[in-house]
Amino acid sequence: MNNNNLQLQTITQQRFYELWEETRTHVTDDENQIYQFFKPYIETIPRLVLGEYYWQIFLNTQPFPKILMVDGSVKKMTSMTADELVATSPEIFFSRYKEEDLLSIMTYIAIIFPKIFSLPPEQRKHFNFTMYARVMNDDSQYKWNSIQYPALYFDENDHLLYGMVLYTNVDHFMKPDATSMMTVLDATLTDKQLFTYYSSKDQQWIEKPYPPTSQREKEIIGLLSQGKASKQIADILGITKNTVDNHRQRLLKKFGVTSSAELVIKAMNL
Repeated sequence: MNNNNLQLQTITQQRFYELWEETRTHVTDDENQIYQFFKPYIETIPRLVLGEYYWQIFLNTQPFPKILMVDGSVKKMTSMTADELVATSPEIFFSRYKEEDLLSIMTYIAIIFPKIFSLPPEQRKHFNFTMYARVMNDDSQYKWNSIQYPALYFDENDHLLYGMVLYTNVDHFMKPDATSMMTVLDATLTDKQLFTYYSSKDQQWIEKPYPPTSQREKEIIGLLSQGKASKQIADILGITKNTVDNHRQRLLKKFGVTSSAELVIKAMNL
């Protein structure tokens, strides 16, 4: 990803919807058809995610995205039931976010989706991003959530019709002084390392030069940064847990650390 071409600045909620509007197209609301497309992704979530999570499937309609389905620990993580979340307006759902984090998230989405749309369809699965924001839970406490888009459905004209969003409680993983950020792992190219993140605190893209690492090691670092355990990483990458552990041990030596948490922190601060 050429980060020099990504001009990030805080945008208003109205401008976010205006930017999102540019990707819209007329669609038919067929929930069963949508569910069948997303079913394989939904079925893998329980064994790939540790702790609390919930997912949404949205329809890319005008003027706002329409949430079609919700499942998981949504009540505990947002204080809203699944039915309430489906029926509510985006403004009410967004009010659960910490205000400064919401502005960052809207900015990230407005920047990253045009990049995804610009990629050839066969490369999109190799371009992954994770956003981090604080959301008020059922106890009226702000907890850190990772926000990911495991699957996007495009029509024959390459217009986005539906999307899946996965929210995971990663509060235990974040530092006390953490700020909203977005990490990007771009594996569409193989000639250079493209693990980057945008920090709302630093207000800039930061590209991390790593010690020489293989493509597989880069993938494992990216998954560790999302809080994934060895078994989860093995399932995602289609390799054995022992292979993941062997890669992890080599990475610990390469980065001069003794734990996965230290590895991620070192990778983020090189």
